[in-house]
Amino acid sequence: MYTSFVKTSLQRCVSLFTSAQFLRYLAVGLFSFGLDYGLYWSCIALMHIGYLVAHVTSFVVMYWLNFLMHRHFSFRVSGHPARHLVRYTLLLAVNVTLTTALLAFLTGIAGISPFVSKIAVMAALVAWNFIVYRKIVYA
Repeated sequence: MYTSFVKTSLQRCVSLFTSAQFLRYLAVGLFSFGLDYGLYWSCIALMHIGYLVAHVTSFVVMYWLNFLMHRHFSFRVSGHPARHLVRYTLLLAVNVTLTTALLAFLTGIAGISPFVSKIAVMAALVAWNFIVYRKIVYA
C-alpha cells in the first residue's frame, strides 16, 4: 500500500512538472527573471542601491507584468481578475518577505555575492510558486 502511494505521488509530480502549463510557466519565468535580474543588477551596479532594496524594487516592479503574463499565458484563466489579483498580491507579500530574508542570509551571513544569491533565491521560488499559482491564485 505504501509503495503504491509513493509511486502514485511520484507520477503526479512528474506529470505536473512536465505539463504544457508548467512549460509555459517556465517560459514566462525565464523572461521575467531576465528583466528582474537586469533591473536588480542595474540598481546595484549603476545606481549604487543596496542589494536588499534592489531586490525588493525589482521584485515589486515585475509584479504587474508577471501577474498578467501568468494569468493570460501560463495558466490561461479568465473571469474574476479581482479575486486573482488579491491572491497574487498576498503571495507577493509572502514571496518578498521570504526571498528578502533568504537573500540577506546568503549574502549578509554566508558571504555569497548578491548577484549569485539573487539567482539562487529566484530558483528556489520556481516550484513553490507554480504550485501556489495553480492551486490557489488562479484556481
